[in-house]
Formats: sequence, structure tokens, C-alpha cells
Amino acid sequence: HVLDQALPVYLRWVACRDAIQSRLHEQKTGLFAVDTELDKTHVLSGANVPAEIKKLLEEAAARRKDALSEKTLQVYQYAIDHFNNFCERHGLKALPASPETLIAYFEHLAQSEYARSSIEKRRSAIRFLHERFMRESPTISESVRRYFGDLRKTIPESRGYGQKDPILFRHLHQMSFDEEELSDLRDRAILYIGVATGLRDSGLIGLEMRDIFEKEGGVVYRIRDPKGEGNPDPEQVSVPHEVPALDPSPNRALTAWIEAAGIESGPIFRSVGRYGNVGGDDGLSSGSISKDIVKPWMKSIGEDPSEYSCHSLRAGFVTQAILDGITEPRIAAQSRHKSIEALREYE
Repeated sequence: HVLDQALPVYLRWVACRDAIQSRLHEQKTGLFAVDTELDKTHVLSGANVPAEIKKLLEEAAARRKDALSEKTLQVYQYAIDHFNNFCERHGLKALPASPETLIAYFEHLAQSEYARSSIEKRRSAIRFLHERFMRESPTISESVRRYFGDLRKTIPESRGYGQKDPILFRHLHQMSFDEEELSDLRDRAILYIGVATGLRDSGLIGLEMRDIFEKEGGVVYRIRDPKGEGNPDPEQVSVPHEVPALDPSPNRALTAWIEAAGIESGPIFRSVGRYGNVGGDDGLSSGSISKDIVKPWMKSIGEDPSEYSCHSLRAGFVTQAILDGITEPRIAAQSRHKSIEALREYE
């Protein structure tokens, strides 16, 4: 009964709105809109929309959001923020966006050395943004489809090697470590330090007691062979004592392992036997960290272990920093990426 009464009114309102928007579009000069403020309103804001219809449409839009995983929503939010910033800088409207605005944005990404897979993720996020506010998505327009057809023929799927999924803070929060077990203390230290420092596999397994230096407010970690290629020039990264998102902080997690294991010199990360015996000076390998630490712990929280490896710790640092809104130069300074283009492989 509600739909019978309300739907004709709603359809007339939509037709009126579309006619007005079409007329405004015809009056614009040049290729792009010149509006400097983002249009934050959506189709449910009309005064003539019946309350029942408005509620149903809002709940339908919310259902789309609820159907996505937390990880996907985080990635979409970062992508939407990036798109909004681009539009604000150039005086373009982000919602609803025109096909020309999207093509300009995607071309900007392509010329900034983003991989095709990363650009396609941005398109998915923009489509989600429009669907969430009940707007027709420009991502399905013929011009945007044609642009992506050209894109697939001219830039590679990935500008680097295949990445494993990142280990994020939310993953670490789900893990239950037994502080009475030496192996758990070691595993927690490896996972926390790996995500906090962004070290490569070689840098993580190569850490020794002589590479840790206390400084005011944190700890400096020396990487004697940054890329595992016999590089004689060491590098350094620092981790603050206070990391609000992790308890204990990565530095304290490492200290707990070192003190419990009684390590005074040599490699920091070592094997732990069945009866709690700590291994000698051989240390661990990236393969053992992946197989015996990363994969089992990710499986314990319900994740697919095949999607994770030791490199997931470094990927986790970069991805978490991106999600937290840290600028690319600051991320690259800690991760020691030589180019922003290489860093963007994680986006």
C-alpha cells in the first residue's frame, strides 16, 4: 500500500531532478565543472520523498556497506579520500562525478606510475561511493569503459612483483599470545617489530643485539644489510616507545622476548625447542618465519595462511600507514623505498 501511494510521487520527483541536473550540465563551460565545493547531498534529500521510501532506500544503501569486509572498506576509504583531494585541488565535483573527471583522475594515476590493478581498485571505490549515495556511477559510462580498454593495452597489471596480503594492526589485535610461552613471546616480538619497522625479510632476520640503540622516546634499529645483497652501508629505522594502537608496544614486546630468552649477544630472533630451549647463534630464516610463525598465527584468527608470508609484515607497515593517512614521503623514509612509485605497489 505504501509503495502504491508513494512510488508515483517519487518517480515524478526523480524525473524533475534529472531534468534540472541536465539543464545545469548544459550551462557548464569547458570540459569540467568549476564547482569548488563537493556536493555532499544525495537523492534522498528531497522534501517530497515519502518517509517510508526514504528509509527503505537508506537501508538498501547501508546493506551494500555491510556486505563488504572491514579490509575492503578501509581500502575504499583511502581511495575515496585520495579522489576527493584530487577533485578539490582541481575544482572538480566528486559526487556525482562526471565521466570526464574520472578519466582525468585515472590518467593522473597512470602517469604517476600506478599499476593497472591499483587504478581498477580506485574505480571500484568510486563506484561504491556513488552507489552508497544512490547516484548513478560514472564508472559504467561508455567513455570510462573505453578508457580502461586502452589502459589495459598500454600499462602492465603490476609494476612490481606480486605482493602477499598485509598484516595490519587489526590482525595483531585478534591474536592471543601466552606470555608464559617463550615461543609466543618470540612470535609476538617478530610480528610487532616487523609491522612497526617495515623491515625487509633480510633485515628482520639479520637483527642482532649490537643493532639496537636506545634513544630518547624510542629505539633505533640498525640494518647492516638492508637488501640482503651484501651491502656494506647500514641503514637505520626508529620505533617510538609508545604506539597507542599496540599493547604492549613493539619495543616492549621485543624486550620481553630478549629478557625471557636470556639473549645477550648475537641474533635476536632464534628457534625455540619443544621444551623451551632457545637456539644458538644461527637465527631464523625468512622461510621459517613464514612457515612457523606468520602462517600459523594468521590461520589462528581465521585468515587464509596461503595469502601471507614474512613479506606481509613489511607490506603491513606500508598499508597500515596509508590507511592511517601518513604521507607517502614519510612512509618511504621509514620503509626505505627509493621511489614513490615502488611504494604505491602496496596501495
